[in-house]
Amino acid sequence: MSSGAAGLPALTCTDWRGWSAHRISPLLRRETDRWLRDFHWDQRWSFTQVEAARETGRLPGLVVAGADGLTHGWTFFLRHGDQFQIGTIVSDSVAATGALLEAAFASPLVRDASIVVFSPDAPGLVPALHSHGLRVEPYDYLVWQQTPPLAPAAVECRAVQAADVPAIAALTAEAYLSTTFLRPFVPAGLPDDWHDYIAQLVETRGCGELLSDASVAIDDVTAPGTLRAALLATRLSHDTGHIAQLVVGSQARGGGLARRMLERCLIALHAQGLTRVSLLVARTNTPARNLYTSAGFQPAGTFVTAIR
Repeated sequence: MSSGAAGLPALTCTDWRGWSAHRISPLLRRETDRWLRDFHWDQRWSFTQVEAARETGRLPGLVVAGADGLTHGWTFFLRHGDQFQIGTIVSDSVAATGALLEAAFASPLVRDASIVVFSPDAPGLVPALHSHGLRVEPYDYLVWQQTPPLAPAAVECRAVQAADVPAIAALTAEAYLSTTFLRPFVPAGLPDDWHDYIAQLVETRGCGELLSDASVAIDDVTAPGTLRAALLATRLSHDTGHIAQLVVGSQARGGGLARRMLERCLIALHAQGLTRVSLLVARTNTPARNLYTSAGFQPAGTFVTAIR
């Protein structure tokens, strides 16, 4: 598919599965370097999985190039159930972003599917998504680089275990039931979706390697097998930890559990030599933003989520 405008060179999108590993590897390597430079997030494992799926034809995607043969961007996507998911948009111009989205949304995989996008910001990405009828919400990437509290806050908690996945999923589904901000990982909010999302955080390295001793579960003593609150922490790189999920049940809010879990986690991460801690928060999630700002987290980047 080609696109162009007066004064701009034509851009052509082609299926990246027809490209050789020799041509794709530099693109993935540059993006890996960007994630490590801008977000201190080691994505080598994730992009290795992406390349393996691309080479075997299991992961569709696009590369946009100019008439001069230079590459100006790329994306990959997949159909997961009734969702068309775009994994990322890498682009060097508004024109390249528009060409990638136009070609992606023309894929037969879009038919009868909802569309979900989650990507670091790219030139012209938000207006291009709006033009295709998607609802858009930025997620701010916040970073903490301070000295943690001298002692962990008093709170009855324990380390998260793999067996906690169902309880954390049920807790998260309940806690997010009435939220209005976009949830790119669980857009429909169904119980099975929450279970899959939490299982991926705990069992895979898509959002970093889970650090059980820095992850917190608070049991609900009035209802055995359920939780009042939970926090999942991961390692993104040699010096950066990540708050992958922090959730407090609706009946337990207002008692300071979120802050005490966060403080305990920061102490545990710092003790492991992780001097930088990051997280993602929806821009309209005011209570969470207030908590993180008061704890010393600062803006360090923007991701874009969109749903149709």
